[in-house]
Amino acid sequence: MTESTQLTLHRRRVDVDAAGGVESLLKALAPIMLEASADGHAGPFAVVNIGTSTAESVRLFCTANVSAVLTANPTTLVVDLAPEAQYVRFALNGLALTANVAHALSAMLRSMAVVTCGPQVTELRQRLDLLGLLVDGYALQRLDTALAAAGHRLTGATRTLLESAAHGDTVGCLDTLRYELPPVLDVIAVALRHRVPGG
Repeated sequence: MTESTQLTLHRRRVDVDAAGGVESLLKALAPIMLEASADGHAGPFAVVNIGTSTAESVRLFCTANVSAVLTANPTTLVVDLAPEAQYVRFALNGLALTANVAHALSAMLRSMAVVTCGPQVTELRQRLDLLGLLVDGYALQRLDTALAAAGHRLTGATRTLLESAAHGDTVGCLDTLRYELPPVLDVIAVALRHRVPGG
């Protein structure tokens, strides 16, 4: 990733009742998302990654990955936390970069066919996918239904764009880039800024 905002991660272990599902997990995470970290950083924190206590690697905290981890029926999980304000800045920076890539692709498509813009479409898809996962994970841990709804709209816009690109539909891609994607990105930006004072 080229996002300039870096995340300062703090790894913690948390005991969970996997049978209680996501609700039980969020209840177990709540205390550690508020307390100070070992190196003195004060909460609140956002959960960035999650994994089982025996996992060699952790996965980005999002609905699909949380479900996959809980399916393993663990009693202890590891989570990576970052200061919430830092996490939101990271997501907003990623959103701004995504918007710039979308704008550049839109400008290209005014004079080029989408079939000639494969690398640009791929870059935008990767950025949209990452942003979608960040939004989903943050909405999940904050129980923010409005942000979750915006994340679903982002997923829908991404799907529409990719379907148009796969069919060589340059006009369809332009319509998504001009009329569907920008309003969704604006809603997400406002929702994220609202979450952090001075955001």
